[in-house]
Amino acid sequence: MLILSYVVGKCLYCQNPGHSSWGCTKLNFEPGCCYKCGFPHEAWGADIHGDMETAACEDGLRDIVKGGLWYLYRSGTWLREWFESRGQGWMDEAKFKSWAETKEEEGEIVNGVRVVLEAWRLITS
Repeated sequence: MLILSYVVGKCLYCQNPGHSSWGCTKLNFEPGCCYKCGFPHEAWGADIHGDMETAACEDGLRDIVKGGLWYLYRSGTWLREWFESRGQGWMDEAKFKSWAETKEEEGEIVNGVRVVLEAWRLITS
């Protein structure tokens, strides 16, 4: 329930209380990645997403990356430590958005998806 207190009444995508998710343009993933969940169509040599044109995300994936990513950014503590462990400093919102939308060094998934997957792994282990 504590997590809900951070997101209720805020945009699902970026947790900004100034607008709804319907009009949010805070995060637009690179071509080849689903515009709703952020996962690519193919990664590590396998199809990992349904129809890209209709954004046929698997149940439970739609918008989870965007919401989770902005939650991590707004709460800050874990994400600051994550950046520091990789020799990166904290970024303002515009720079973070740009970083999150682009593919990581390996070129398989976008940085934002990587961060959310690593945070998810921590809370489920």
